Amino acid sequence: MFTQLYYEDFQQGAIRETSGRTVTATDLAFHRQHLKGADVPVATASVHEPLPVPATLVFTFTIGLTAMGAPINGAAFTYGYDRLQFPIAVKTGDTLHVRVTVAECTPDPKRKNFGRVIERCQTLNQRGEVVFSCDHVLMVERRPLPAE
Repeated sequence: MFTQLYYEDFQQGAIRETSGRTVTATDLAFHRQHLKGADVPVATASVHEPLPVPATLVFTFTIGLTAMGAPINGAAFTYGYDRLQFPIAVKTGDTLHVRVTVAECTPDPKRKNFGRVIERCQTLNQRGEVVFSCDHVLMVERRPLPAE
């Protein structure tokens, strides 16, 4: 599904929330396989104890949840992520969802046909605690002027 959401269409303060997803021990195993060769600590615990979730997997869940169900915007691209914070540890069994708030909309000083939109992403657990936050920086096309 595609859309054309231009810079002028973004409203500062607009909020959207994603669906939830529970982090499982299988997610940890797959994540560990993807990072094979990296120095990834292997957590061990009994079947009944929750395992700590690496920050890289929490970030991956956040980005994945924000993309699920959202139409692909053909007028925007990701410029990067800023201000990543992990205030509370995530454990297996936690159910995460993301609140996305349009925090800032500014014209791009170098590119007249683009604006910069900052989406503040806050990942919350099942208790409503913010476990991760970041700013998603988007470059978004400005609406074309009508032909004269």
